[in-house]
Amino acid sequence: MPLLETLGSSSARSFGLTANSKLVVSGGLLTSDSTYYYRAFTSDGTLIVKNSPLIADILVVGGGGAGATDAAPGGGGGGVAYASNYNLTASSYSITVGQGGSGGSNGFNSLFHNLITASGGGAGGSAGGSGGGGFYSSPGLGAAATQTNGTGYTGYGNAGGTGNRLYMGGGGGGAGGVGATAASGANGGAGLNTWASWVPINALGNGGYVAAGGGGGSSSIGFGIGGTGQISPGGNGNVGTSNNPGRAGQPANSGNAGGGGGGNQTSQGQGGNGASGIVVVRYTRAQVD
Repeated sequence: MPLLETLGSSSARSFGLTANSKLVVSGGLLTSDSTYYYRAFTSDGTLIVKNSPLIADILVVGGGGAGATDAAPGGGGGGVAYASNYNLTASSYSITVGQGGSGGSNGFNSLFHNLITASGGGAGGSAGGSGGGGFYSSPGLGAAATQTNGTGYTGYGNAGGTGNRLYMGGGGGGAGGVGATAASGANGGAGLNTWASWVPINALGNGGYVAAGGGGGSSSIGFGIGGTGQISPGGNGNVGTSNNPGRAGQPANSGNAGGGGGGNQTSQGQGGNGASGIVVVRYTRAQVD
């Protein structure tokens, strides 16, 4: 009898170990399709991986930069960082979601546990994940993109467009293209639609596109359109007239995907704010089901 009791106890412990070693993942807003689970973070949080390693695809988008004022450029879209088949050991991973810039400031970085960084977009005239457009003053060059590649991930960001001495600001850069050089109104650089099929991205609207289009520049004779082809388009620039002293550039539209704010034509108004970023972790259902 003691021997049977010993075997029974050992067997129970063995079965318990097997049950407890199953991979468990938590944190963020959970959605799914037939193949993948997605965990989306639109504010700071923690991804928790328990018992076993997790292989995941990770998308990180920085906050968009704000547009500037006075015949001014659009803000740059937040930088985008993407890691495919990233190996996560059982641990807790802090998530930081960068907010969009306001009052002519850069957007803030988004981070996946200091392992993957998406740089905040540059305000009008400033470098950032994607650079802000250039001012009309000479030389008025578009600002540079600072988003880089890192260990295990690829970064996306582009420079802003050049301003024009005839009181025209350049378009902010987007994750998918450079901002336009100022003419009658400089459009923001396009974002990316690479992750359009991801459920939480698609659910945010605007055709399910991501991410980080640049803001449109402004001028005395026209306005730039925010970068297209992403869930959070950059804001439009504005035209100032005697009857309209320059309203704020439209903030990047809807959702959390790093669009840059539009520039404002006069110093009486405010450039548009950037949109906040997002972090999405995708992994196969087969790993946990």
